[in-house]
Amino acid sequence: MANNIQNKLRYFFRYSIVGSYNELLRLIYCRPMALSQKSAMVFSPHQDDETLGCGGMLALKAEQGSPVSVVFLTDGQGSHPNHLRITPDQLKSIRHQEAVEALTILGVSLKHIHFLGRIDGHLPNLSQTEYQETVDQIVHLLCTFRPQEAYVPYRHDCNQDHEAAYLLVQAAISRAGLAIDLLQYPIWSKWYPWRFDLRSSELANAHRLPIGRVLDRKTRAFQSYRSQYMPLPPDSESSFPPYFVNLFLKSSEIFFKS
Repeated sequence: MANNIQNKLRYFFRYSIVGSYNELLRLIYCRPMALSQKSAMVFSPHQDDETLGCGGMLALKAEQGSPVSVVFLTDGQGSHPNHLRITPDQLKSIRHQEAVEALTILGVSLKHIHFLGRIDGHLPNLSQTEYQETVDQIVHLLCTFRPQEAYVPYRHDCNQDHEAAYLLVQAAISRAGLAIDLLQYPIWSKWYPWRFDLRSSELANAHRLPIGRVLDRKTRAFQSYRSQYMPLPPDSESSFPPYFVNLFLKSSEIFFKS
């Protein structure tokens, strides 16, 4: 009991520090960003990153009639390794269903949701053949959908899959030869904000998009990811650190323009 209280206090103080640091970054470095009318394609390493990082943007664009699509790069099976009751295949199915539910709430149509199915946790370790196939798949989607904007995780996002996703999408855009605005969204780097390079070009071009009008919809969409924010018995804790999700249920989203 005492250890449980100590852990909760530790996470609370950590969240207080992280929240203050993120608020400082938002106020000092982030310029206001107006929602564009451009079509957008969001690349999400795992099922939930798109909603945490871009859920408000997706809802706003869908609401105004701008074409939006989402591409999931991995199968999501890595969030609960060696679970006693749920197999990796079952977890893949659960997260697939949760993603569809979440994106339906945000206004993304089923025909614009794509699952590439790479193994969760293995994006940085693709074989040469797998890498080529993945880039080819992304190029095909880009050339078919022809988005004017592409959203990818921050290139230093403190997660190997996220950082590999940035490189894969960047390579595909270059190969496709299309004029696409590339915007980066932070996920795990918001949990470790002191790792941001305050001199980087991304932070020099940091913007905040107001999403207050659709925050309730973003919140409901994220609540579709029950396997992530709730414990999966016999686990007693969720796969996210306490207070982590609170960093994203705010009135604005942060994007770095490349």
